[in-house]
Amino acid sequence: MLLRHDPSASWLRRLMETIFLRITTLTYSLTFPIYEVAYLLWRCPEMLPPLWRIWSFSWGRNPYTAKARMPKTLREGRHPNDLVYGEVTIPAAYRVLQALRLGPNDLLIDLGCGRGHLVMLAAARGIPAHGIELVPLHLRCAKHAAAYLPLATFEQADILEADLSKATVFWATGTCWSEELRRKTAQRIVDCGLGLRVVSLSSPLPHPQLQTVQVLYGWTTWGRDAFFIQQVQETSTPQEV
Repeated sequence: MLLRHDPSASWLRRLMETIFLRITTLTYSLTFPIYEVAYLLWRCPEMLPPLWRIWSFSWGRNPYTAKARMPKTLREGRHPNDLVYGEVTIPAAYRVLQALRLGPNDLLIDLGCGRGHLVMLAAARGIPAHGIELVPLHLRCAKHAAAYLPLATFEQADILEADLSKATVFWATGTCWSEELRRKTAQRIVDCGLGLRVVSLSSPLPHPQLQTVQVLYGWTTWGRDAFFIQQVQETSTPQEV
């Protein structure tokens, strides 16, 4: 006798999976903000007002769907993955900034800065930082939140067309970027000069003159990931990790 599929069991399983997913999402969404606030109270309390302004601005405005509300003219001709949104947690970003050993004479440029967490964190620590973002809603949020941070600036631009000449360090959270965008971004950074550094997530930016000098690990909104610190060098040399 053939066993017939039990539709009630299937329905119950889907219900349990949905409940588990909702609980996991809620736990994640509550745990990390609490952790970030506690971390900032200890490490960088100057970042707390901008963080609150990011949250208050984003109430009812989902940053993960912001690209769908972009003007069509800004989305045309772009690979869908190039506009995928994600964030690095503040403790992870803080650790990477410490490793970079930046000062008031540096300029960090965040290529695709989103809502501007990294730019504002750097500015709150006395490091001039500039964010380049194409999605209008993200840019509005960043400018609103950084109103009291004079070292944090933002512009709406394509990272392949914006002026990068004054940067001493770049940040590229390009985990989902298309290979074409990663390759062109790497070339733009190399063209800016020897000795410049770039932080790239998940994998190093592809260019023979970009050598990995350090790898760190930290949490992001998509899980734990690798942060590659690369430097523009004259010729390809063995990597030091």
